[in-house]
Amino acid sequence: MKRVVFLLAFTCLLALWLPVPAVHGTGVAMGPAALQIDAVRGQSYQRTVTVFNPSQTEAVEYNLRVEGQASAWLSLSDLETRAPLQSLRIEAASSTYVLIDVAVPSDTPNGTFGATVYVETVPVQDIDGTGVSAVLQAHSDITIVVGGDQSISGILHNVTTRDIEAGLPLRLGVQFRNTGNVAVSPAINCAVIKDNATVAEFGEAETSVMAGTEAVIPVEWGETSGLLGDYRARVSLSLGSGAIGTREVAFKVLPPGSLTKTGEFTELAYEGEPKVDTTLKVQGSFKSTGQADCRAKLVLEVYRDGALTEALESEEALVPVAETSVLTAYLKLAKSGEYALKAHVAYEGKQTENREISFTVTGGGSGMSSVLPFVLGGIGGALVLAVVAAVILRRRQSGAGARKQYAATRNGKRYAS
Repeated sequence: MKRVVFLLAFTCLLALWLPVPAVHGTGVAMGPAALQIDAVRGQSYQRTVTVFNPSQTEAVEYNLRVEGQASAWLSLSDLETRAPLQSLRIEAASSTYVLIDVAVPSDTPNGTFGATVYVETVPVQDIDGTGVSAVLQAHSDITIVVGGDQSISGILHNVTTRDIEAGLPLRLGVQFRNTGNVAVSPAINCAVIKDNATVAEFGEAETSVMAGTEAVIPVEWGETSGLLGDYRARVSLSLGSGAIGTREVAFKVLPPGSLTKTGEFTELAYEGEPKVDTTLKVQGSFKSTGQADCRAKLVLEVYRDGALTEALESEEALVPVAETSVLTAYLKLAKSGEYALKAHVAYEGKQTENREISFTVTGGGSGMSSVLPFVLGGIGGALVLAVVAAVILRRRQSGAGARKQYAATRNGKRYAS
């Protein structure tokens, strides 16, 4: 029983002695929780929300942000000064009014759109870096119902394509002009025809075109393996239930290798901070300049302090004709030093000229560096206390055994211990 009591006391002492991270956090509230605005396209509206600091003892810093489908329509400002707000400070047991300006674009179609205004406490850390920050959040949901007269109309101007090789995707450019007063997403239906027989159908209806503007909408079909010969693409465009127009364009599907494939390595760059234990995103820009799409990948040699350390490659990508694609590889920086990256783009059995970029990698550190000494100190202290406790317990047991033996000897008896 004494041993159990001793171990419990030792555990309590250890728990009190080890460092425990402090938790920081305070409250936040926002009202009302939801707002609805019945709006007309092209008009602006204002609403207010109130942000409360429920703390009775301290001022609190808050961050503000807006998310959602209609987030670009909203801007936040101080109700009194009209200064834009991204953050604010509220005194203890006080509140602040935030003005919400809502500008509905003039080409918004009838419908219901949403956005959410968030207010969050700013994370606080201990000076020694051992604190755990609690980020608290409140929000207000904004629902915008857009109505009114709307005009939906448009013109199908043209459809373009080019000859392709079998196995490469067919790409169409559909030139459309929106002549209505709201943004629209035209439905495009395409039929691939050979000898007056339809061999495939595909379409697209996701691209939004603003009122009064013109756009070339890309439409793609990738199932061309096994096809050869002369074909036609019949393209029909509609808005809602109304047909706008139909166009046809001819193209050929040629055997692989019939078209020239060339390209240019236009830029080499990286994203990220060159420090130890970080990863850089290395990006190479490649433009397809030939008659057909190119399959391309970025190839890298990594040198540190003049010595080759590793070779990297990006995933292979299909780069459309006359377009530029960014090829990406990831470099893990394990050691400091002077780095040089020598790169080229490999495509269709060819390669571009080399490009080179260099940088210095310095020693890095993580946020655990300030916590680690406390963790190690706690572990070390626990081990020391455990060893001391074990020695004391062993000595007590040995002393008790010796006393029993001594008492037994004096009485002329021997007892097994």
